[in-house]
Amino acid sequence: MLNASAAAAATASTTAITASRRSRSIITTS
Repeated sequence: MLNASAAAAATASTTAITASRRSRSIITTS
């Protein structure tokens, strides 16, 4: 259970970082 939750947290944080990078690049482009 701990490993599963840790993996989920890592995936969520990675997704958030990727989304923030995309939004920043979009803002910079436009």
